[in-house]
Amino acid sequence: MSPPSFIAGEALSTTPHVESLQPVQTICLFTDTFICSATNLEYSWGLEKGQLDLSSKLNQVSVRADVAQLLKNGEIMLIPTSEMLDKMVEYTDSVIISKLDQRPRCFEVFPPGKFEYRIFPANDQVPTLFVQHSAGFDRLDCVYPNLPVLTLDVHPFFVMMQSAQGVLKVVNEGLSFYEPISIMLTMYSVITPVEFRQRPSSDSGSASSVYSGDTEYYDSEEEDLKVYSWLESTKECLPPDLHPEVEFTFDEADGYKGYVSPRSYALETIS
Repeated sequence: MSPPSFIAGEALSTTPHVESLQPVQTICLFTDTFICSATNLEYSWGLEKGQLDLSSKLNQVSVRADVAQLLKNGEIMLIPTSEMLDKMVEYTDSVIISKLDQRPRCFEVFPPGKFEYRIFPANDQVPTLFVQHSAGFDRLDCVYPNLPVLTLDVHPFFVMMQSAQGVLKVVNEGLSFYEPISIMLTMYSVITPVEFRQRPSSDSGSASSVYSGDTEYYDSEEEDLKVYSWLESTKECLPPDLHPEVEFTFDEADGYKGYVSPRSYALETIS
């Protein structure tokens, strides 16, 4: 019997035996803001500072414990559909051309609901996956491009960020989801204006961090170094020129000011 076209999260497991099924577990999917800081994501997703909530239900996925572990370890990735990725890139474009206080909010443009994701294994050592149905279990063949579709409540922007680091390590850059995800990661890292991420100046004038709840915001110097370090490590992963010129204003002391394309900033030192 063929597995159903759309699979519920709870139906997925690493065993074909009912007695061996592990309990359903709800986890927060995206937990690491190393690639893009919380500040960058808040700006790029149309949020205000401090509004990014990684414990939100929009960032939660309910699957069996063995599958949850595979997701946590990055052994399997959830990839939004091609149609959804295209819409996400279009949304990111709309943020770029919007004024700071007029950015569209991603959770309003993409309201909560059921979303479809492709299951993509990170390597050949990933355990075999099975889907449970009324008549028993079927083995899932996670072979691109005919990847099985999983239906979940977790929001696609959180899903994309959780899978991003694994996607950038994929050898085959021709995979359909590689370019839109790398585009969004690049844009998240370079479009956040200084006035959004910089804390109010202090008497000392030194670079430091400021906290809002559980979220940390960095002054421009520390944040620039973090972004530049990541971009340097992904030069070979970046897609062709992405967007028209966008204004970026950096500290005068850094010698960065004027109109540059996001790709120019990502790929070279601007003098």
